[in-house]
Amino acid sequence: AALLERALVYLLHAGHHHHHHHQRLEEAPAGFDAHLHRGHVQETFAALRRAYRQAEEEEEEGGPPLPSQARFQALFLLYHLGSTEALWQTLQLPEEVRTSPELRTALAINWAFLERNFARFFRLARALPYLPSCALHQHLGSVRRLALMTFSSGFSARNCRYPLSRLARLLAMDDLEEATELCRAHGLVVTEGSVVFQKSSFKDCSPRTARTDGLLVEGKREKVTLLEFSEKICS
Repeated sequence: AALLERALVYLLHAGHHHHHHHQRLEEAPAGFDAHLHRGHVQETFAALRRAYRQAEEEEEEGGPPLPSQARFQALFLLYHLGSTEALWQTLQLPEEVRTSPELRTALAINWAFLERNFARFFRLARALPYLPSCALHQHLGSVRRLALMTFSSGFSARNCRYPLSRLARLLAMDDLEEATELCRAHGLVVTEGSVVFQKSSFKDCSPRTARTDGLLVEGKREKVTLLEFSEKICS
């Protein structure tokens, strides 16, 4: 399990690192295959969770779970945000793991997403440490797209304008420019510091990922080597 945990730290960090590099340089990182990377992450999660189950079976009845299991089970749920299968598997975990602070937070984020409570979702996402943020990062574009689609229906009115600064804070965007680009990419009019939500004008395009996401991911990274970070997470 220890080796698989360290592999996941590297894979989750690498996934965000290559995405960040791609967004900044507007070109695909050489030698990085996103589809292959996702397959490696899923296979490693599956192998690690099997190792946890095997360790539980080998322990005497009532023995404690591995110390880092809760942390990595939470990463599994965040990586598979919105998956009913991942949620069901999480709810079957031993109570000591399921009720840990890490799992409670991951479950709260998952429920906020399923309930379309975007304010709570992004508030909880802001408070996540770096590695859980890397696990969640791939979903941020889809959640923001869904939020704009929901707001376009809920706030749709001829003269209704929503402050752009408030929307940027709600969606945890790094700045107003990012928020403006996101809105316009989805067909929404931004004028005089406000967004005009209209159901008829919303364009349901592919999820758009922010260029930086410093607030939700990059700004949380500690100034240590990856090896030092991995040892800290897995200790």
